[in-house]
Amino acid sequence: MAATTPVVSSAPLKNRSPNYPAIGLEDAVQRLKVIYEKQQRHPTTRDTFAKLLGYGGLNGASAAIVSALSKFGLLEGHGEKLRVSEMGQDLVLHRQGDTEYATALQTAAFTPAFFRELRDQYPSGLPSEHSLRASLIKRGFNPKAIDGAVGAYRDTLAFLDQESEDTIAPLPDSFAPPIWDQNPTGSGRVPSGSSTHLPSSASPPGGQRAVMLPLLGTEWATLHAPFPLTESMWNQMMTVLVAMKPALTAPSEQVPQTPVGGSPGTFGEGGFGDE
Repeated sequence: MAATTPVVSSAPLKNRSPNYPAIGLEDAVQRLKVIYEKQQRHPTTRDTFAKLLGYGGLNGASAAIVSALSKFGLLEGHGEKLRVSEMGQDLVLHRQGDTEYATALQTAAFTPAFFRELRDQYPSGLPSEHSLRASLIKRGFNPKAIDGAVGAYRDTLAFLDQESEDTIAPLPDSFAPPIWDQNPTGSGRVPSGSSTHLPSSASPPGGQRAVMLPLLGTEWATLHAPFPLTESMWNQMMTVLVAMKPALTAPSEQVPQTPVGGSPGTFGEGGFGDE
């Protein structure tokens, strides 16, 4: 029997395009408001949605917009038709500062699979354009689609920061700052009623960085956080620190001059401590 020769296709491997919305979340929410004003949550066809947005019908451009609203979870299937989702309705009816609005905003922003992937891979912020582009190309993404996908993601992150900068999560009514007592064993300070000792040298948790902050004289504090922080994360952190100030400070004459075990002024993993 004659040996058969395998047939090897000469066609190049196709690059895959990231499954991403063609527009950012801010643009999507504005278009959703137009739809909701005219249609509320009544189911209708994609073609009707396109016309509600000012297009002549469902074509390449309008289909991409309707698809983007679906990818953000602002539209949902209802039989063979679509309608505004409950999450989309929350973004239309509620305003900045409302819990429903904040929850819907965060959920919608990372409903697109590609956006979730970028957030999970780069929790502290995207790398340089060159580095990100190289990484996506090596993973098989179509180079022609990368700029649009990353641009929509950046627009979405900017919208999140914009809508969150004046919205600080309130502290719960039951919030009580820890009261720090001198640890008689000499291994630092621990919260009252706790037997947990602060580590003498705490390392930043995974994905975080340690930043040294100068205090008075030769004293330093160490802050562990996933830097760089967003504006909203920074504001939230400052709100918590201000609330905890009574438990973390003392009149100058009561502050010991000699550190008691461990690194003075270190806070991060394991809690807060000072000298």
